[in-house]
Amino acid sequence: MVVRALLTLAVAVATLALAIPAAQASFPGRNGSLVFTSVYNHGPGTSAVSIGRVSPRTGATRSALLCGAASDPDCIAATASTVAPDGRHIALLTIGGIVPPFDAALWIVPLAPGATQLVDLTDPFRFPAWFTPRARTLRWLPGGDRLSVPLLSPQNETLTVALGLDGAIGQQLLPPDATAVDWAVDGRAAYIQDGRLHVDGRRLTARRAQDPSWSPRGKWIAFTRSGSVFAVPSAGGKARRLTAGSEPVWAPNGRSIAFLRRGVTRPNQGVGLASFHVYSWRTRHTRRLTPPLFGEDLTISPPDWQPLPR
Repeated sequence: MVVRALLTLAVAVATLALAIPAAQASFPGRNGSLVFTSVYNHGPGTSAVSIGRVSPRTGATRSALLCGAASDPDCIAATASTVAPDGRHIALLTIGGIVPPFDAALWIVPLAPGATQLVDLTDPFRFPAWFTPRARTLRWLPGGDRLSVPLLSPQNETLTVALGLDGAIGQQLLPPDATAVDWAVDGRAAYIQDGRLHVDGRRLTARRAQDPSWSPRGKWIAFTRSGSVFAVPSAGGKARRLTAGSEPVWAPNGRSIAFLRRGVTRPNQGVGLASFHVYSWRTRHTRRLTPPLFGEDLTISPPDWQPLPR
């Protein structure tokens, strides 16, 4: 693996920057921006990957090209972005090239001015479907010094393992075939196994679930079911439907949940409309943040929410 500091990209990504104090973001903290990955497919091997940010107050959206298209290095697909626990960086995985061997990379991108770190990875085929932006595959571990990522075992099982910021693969973290993991601040894991929501080996829902997201204090877990956002107590209990939508993420201050509402532009076409919304935990009202982000070849990832120090 090779680690590179991309100073040239730091200038472009700095257009997204928000000055953040060096202190670790506390939980619950203050709400920063919603962060997402967008992938625009220009044709075979010519996708453009950008990092977008949405203001949770005004809905103002801005983005910066990360790689692909006319930029260097090249990339054709990417994961959803995940925000570090201190709110200072995001991480995502990309893949480049048209034919094997593909170029896989881990990106650590600052949300405040600074250099982007690019870590070259090997054997991208061990990462099952990790290069789709429609799934939260890569997640920060609570300490902020490692990530979790799914790998494909020789037995064709999906194993969630630790991934160092230098690209080193560490120990297995969850049972086989656990997917869509999210980590509570105290280290508990919420994940999907056999289509059901689990917390540290305990099944929490009898019906199917997707896209779990912890509340800041770890008392609730938001998730998707059948085109709606639900929340269930992490200690167990009845799930409650909140609103229509998918891919929820809890606000750092615990008072709201952001999510997407997706549409399809044409029959049999899997990409199209995606708009960002916020659900108020107190008032139970939903507010649309952005108009639909449209592109026949544009894919928008689930959002993550940047925490700021209190």
